[in-house]
Formats: sequence, C-alpha cells, structure tokens
Amino acid sequence: MPTTIATLGYNDPPPPPAPFGKKTGGGPSAPAPPPLLSSANSKNKLLSRSGNSKNDKKLKPLHWLKLSRAVQGSLWAEAQKTGEASKTPEIDISELENLFSAVAPNTDRGNKQGSRTAKGPKTEIVQLIDHRRAYNCEIMLSKVKVPLPELMVG
Repeated sequence: MPTTIATLGYNDPPPPPAPFGKKTGGGPSAPAPPPLLSSANSKNKLLSRSGNSKNDKKLKPLHWLKLSRAVQGSLWAEAQKTGEASKTPEIDISELENLFSAVAPNTDRGNKQGSRTAKGPKTEIVQLIDHRRAYNCEIMLSKVKVPLPELMVG
C-alpha cells in the first residue's frame, strides 16, 4: 500500500516560535541579543562590514599572512610592551579608502575620445629593452644569489 506525505503528517506547518522572553515548556530560553553600541563609540570610526555606509568604495584585496607573535621592533611589539594590546588603534577610514580604493572601470565605451580628453593626455610608456628580453633577464637575476649592490659593482 503506497503512503503519501499527507498521511504521514509532513504536510502540517511547524508551530510558530514562542514570543521573545517567554519560556517554552522544553528548556531554557534563548539568550538575549547583545546590547547596541552607544553613541559614545560613534566618534570612533570602527571598521565594519555593514552596507549602510554612505561612501562605499570597492577596495583592493588585501593579501596577508598571520604572524604567531609580534616581530621585534614592529608597531605591534611596541604596543605589547606598553600594555596597549587591548586598546583599539585609531584608524582613519577615509585615508584607507584613498590609499586602497580599486579603480572603477570606465563603462562609457561609446565616447572614447571625450573621456580621454576629460582625464588628460595618456602618458606614454617608453621601454628601452624589449619586453621578452627584460623578462628573461628578470628570470636570470632571480636565480643569481648575489646581493644587488655587489652585482651592480661587479
């Protein structure tokens, strides 16, 4: 005898969730949500991934390696010495956006001449050595284990 989903009770909707703060008979209630940030922290620009920022700029990807301990003589080693490890560093978001913003591609393909004159004259790249020869020299120099100053003198 074939059984259908409706006869097994799978077609019934799940019960609605209990109102927030009221306990159900089964167990402990869910923890309360974390408190919202106060306006005192609004003066410090915190890094966030929220989409409600007014000037969202696409940034270049950042490739980095995590170090297990602070390198001697670095900014982080000095911060650990003075006990400022728990203090959040002050970060200027606008400066980061200016330094690491990705260049938006020009979507105006119909007016190539007008956009070029608006940006200014395009700088010409002058190459003294053929691209292929320069690439081969770069490969050869990477294999040589002589420091650059000694190589230039010799």
